[in-house]
Amino acid sequence: MTTNLAANIAAEASTEAAFRTGRPLPQNLDDWPRLMSPDNLRPDPELPLTDEVVHQYQIYNKRVGPVVTHDVVQVKEAVRQAHFDNENASLAGQRCVIIDGKPMAGKTQAALGVAFQETREVWTQQQANNDTKTIPWIYTEVMAGSRGFGVLDGIHRFCGLPRGSRDTARDLLDRLRKLTPRLGVRGIIIDDAHGIAGSGRRDSEQFANTLKSVITGLPVTVVVIGAGLERLGVLDGPAGEQVRQRSNWIRAGNWPIPDGNPKTPWPRLLGNLRAMLALPHGPQQWDLHNDAAKYIAEQTDNRPGLAIEWLKSAANHAVAQDCALDLRALKTTRRKVNVDQNRGR
Repeated sequence: MTTNLAANIAAEASTEAAFRTGRPLPQNLDDWPRLMSPDNLRPDPELPLTDEVVHQYQIYNKRVGPVVTHDVVQVKEAVRQAHFDNENASLAGQRCVIIDGKPMAGKTQAALGVAFQETREVWTQQQANNDTKTIPWIYTEVMAGSRGFGVLDGIHRFCGLPRGSRDTARDLLDRLRKLTPRLGVRGIIIDDAHGIAGSGRRDSEQFANTLKSVITGLPVTVVVIGAGLERLGVLDGPAGEQVRQRSNWIRAGNWPIPDGNPKTPWPRLLGNLRAMLALPHGPQQWDLHNDAAKYIAEQTDNRPGLAIEWLKSAANHAVAQDCALDLRALKTTRRKVNVDQNRGR
């Protein structure tokens, strides 16, 4: 691992975080309802296209998501398989899911899309049965230099659990081992695992040891998300090797370049966005086809997360200019989303 490589990843990750600021990621349980069911009403297409209505369209389009992608489907299946393995293994809690990929590949969106759906299903069933609401999924982020203790502390804070000033990592893990079944926790998302890179070998080893302890010690499915985990060596060493061996590993954004087949991931993403994004003149205002799918894939360096942000900006350009959402609109908004910069080139 080199310092320059770690610094480059950190810089790319900070750029990715900038795209999140308009809609913060979940910090505690109270954030789930807001994120799962955002107040995002589709504008009435019959309204005259005034400045106020244009603004309504633009707000709606920016708030669209999570968008179903090929990676969401992969993550959903990987989580389903991990749930099955963990619930039926002789020793519970042994399988995890690792989502690796470039910054802005859509890793966090894929994981949260699955967590939102499962949480919504559990809460709907509990409401129908008048049961107490549980915490199906927990979300926490790895901060640089946090080592393993920071991960355990983040899980505690998300759940609103108290902890003493003298608590050790073992204390926190023991408490979680007792409480997660009572809280109804099925999964934990540990995001930005690359944040430990550059903190030193000892910190990386402690982080890997904590991950191994969480995966093997808690009766839940753990989803670990990071940018460049393999090349940064975040999961090197004996503990990291155990984590890797227990994982269903997904490389987000690793999609084939479009070849004209409409059923491949990139054209399907465009189809989903065509249905989700709002344009005043409806579907006929959308003029993006297979050539656009290939152009977007190449220009974003195969990063679906960046492509989604780009298409949202292009849609809002088409709304504001009352023009078609076509290749010209894409090229006009290309600089606005800093496609070149975010490709790391």
